[in-house]
Parts: sequence; structure tokens; C-alpha cells
Amino acid sequence: MTRQKKQKIEMAIGLVISWIGIFLFFLQEIIKIVMVPSIIVQWFMVFGMLIWSLSMWIFGDNNKNQNDESIILSENEK
Repeated sequence: MTRQKKQKIEMAIGLVISWIGIFLFFLQEIIKIVMVPSIIVQWFMVFGMLIWSLSMWIFGDNNKNQNDESIILSENEK
């Protein structure tokens, strides 16, 4: 599995967890249906965003600009 695929999987996991937290917050505070402790809702949101941001930081953005290599080559030729 390539690094880019791993990054996408980690980002998806983080976003899903944070969306679960946002959905629980919506049910808890606005509709008042779910009686879930607010610490659990906050944990879902924070932990999901932590996973998402760590995947961005660990795997980084491997997409390079197409023009970067030509600029570097032309500078080395001088």
C-alpha cells in the first residue's frame, strides 16, 4: 500500500470519527434525544480531528509541483 493510500485511509477514519462526534452533539444538544455524556461527544470530535491532522503531518503531501524539477535542473545547469 502506498503512502498516499495510507494517508487517505487515516484521513477518512479521522473524519468519520469526528463526524460521529458532531452527529452526537447535534442529537444531544439540539434535539435532546441522546443522553450521552458530553465528554464522550467531545472525545469523538477531538480524537477524530487528531487522527486526521496526524495523518496529514506523518504522511505529508507527496504531490510535487510539475515545474519544480525543471526549475531545479535549469539552476544546476548554470
